[in-house]
Amino acid sequence: VAQQIGTHSALDIESFVIGNDTYLAVANTESKEAGFLVKSPVFRWSEQQRRFELIQLLNTTAANGITFFSIPKERGGGDFLAIANRWGKSGHREPSMIYRWQQQRRRFVPFQLVPTKGAYDWEFWEHQQQYFLAVANHWDEKAPDPKHPIAINSTIYR
Repeated sequence: VAQQIGTHSALDIESFVIGNDTYLAVANTESKEAGFLVKSPVFRWSEQQRRFELIQLLNTTAANGITFFSIPKERGGGDFLAIANRWGKSGHREPSMIYRWQQQRRRFVPFQLVPTKGAYDWEFWEHQQQYFLAVANHWDEKAPDPKHPIAINSTIYR
């Protein structure tokens, strides 16, 4: 074992590099103390300590998936973390947050709140110099057919 990191019912973990630093972000789902309002940690590798150190706790609600992605700065982009929030105060219609890396503060800040329905995961890809981000929606208790709350659409953003 190289290191133990504190997690709470973690369902996803993402490793990524910004500049010369390596990070880990964890999607925590639930804790005994906070329930589904548990925060999700971001760790940075410390070469000096030879371990990952906690640098930030992100506000999440029953986080199920976490995806890092970059869009070139000349295309108006940056470095981002998309968190799939599965459940919260809005039931399964809990929005999910995309965070943007702010270099001067060396941390992620809220960038965009996205409507989701029981979000399970995000996926990012580039195709023919266009950038896409898709969210896998899983459940909607207010779906048009209440007998089939899983028959809902997922969304692709460009």
